[in-house]
Amino acid sequence: MKRAAPSCAREEAARWFLRMREAQPAPGERQAFDAWLQAHPDHAREYAGFDLLWQDFGSTSRSQALASAAQAQRRRQRRQFTHGLLGLGGFGVLGWLVHSQWRAAHAARFVLARETGVGESAPLTLPDGSRLRLGGSSSIGVRFSRHGREVQLLRGQALFDVAHDAARPFIVDCAGARITAVGTQFSVDRLPGSVRVSVQQGVVRVAARGSAQAPLELRAGDVGAWFDGAPPGSPPQRLAGLRAEDAFAIERGVIVFELATLDEIAATLSRYHPVPVRVQSLPATHVPRITAAVQLRQIDDFLRALPHLGAVRVQRAGGAILLSAR
Repeated sequence: MKRAAPSCAREEAARWFLRMREAQPAPGERQAFDAWLQAHPDHAREYAGFDLLWQDFGSTSRSQALASAAQAQRRRQRRQFTHGLLGLGGFGVLGWLVHSQWRAAHAARFVLARETGVGESAPLTLPDGSRLRLGGSSSIGVRFSRHGREVQLLRGQALFDVAHDAARPFIVDCAGARITAVGTQFSVDRLPGSVRVSVQQGVVRVAARGSAQAPLELRAGDVGAWFDGAPPGSPPQRLAGLRAEDAFAIERGVIVFELATLDEIAATLSRYHPVPVRVQSLPATHVPRITAAVQLRQIDDFLRALPHLGAVRVQRAGGAILLSAR
């Protein structure tokens, strides 16, 4: 096989490396890249060199050294590095370095996706020392970078004990709500039609995603919520009469309902009961509210008692437990 010219292969590798680092390469880019990679052994070797260099950009000293080298070369107005930056030549090294440093600073340094099954609870410790507990039938994505700590709660409930880091706020995205904390303990619960935030310690700010309005500030003991059906830009609301500590009762194996709707009850119980709990359509004027404390091991007992706690009918049909108003 004819050997490819090193400088040519390196320039091609550099171009491919930047193109493939884009979040969404252009249609057909992946197929063209694979074909180029397999066309010659030098291609894979040169590309691997760029990948190794990329990993080194996380080091401040390494980045500064490379930037200084590029600046010195520009002063000498040379088109190529004498000793080469992996042989980049006249590829526009300084621009590539700046782009790489920016991407490295914002690249995820820790990424985690985790979900739990029905009745499962998962305690997790994050790299910064923060701890969280994922409730049953819950799902999260975690992404830490040099400048930020972000969690996306896709469904269910998560309890957070956030390590203090003023330079990197801890942000939880859930549906249309954005919850920001620095160092605190709080719960985020994705309920039907709302995102509920309960603060046990510290301060968090809750805002509607994309809203220009000032966020709702919640302190220890406060409970707030963002509602799906609120008009665009509407701020979250403080919920009076609810206790933040009730959200943390799940750590003791207890679910606390305080004037809960049947939708909230069904969604919460379904996280811990092997048979899904659903709600039949309810008249808009008849929405039963239930207050109760339920042991996880006694959910069936609670369901049997539910008709005596409120105007609720409980029946089994189609592999599910159905709740309806009566």
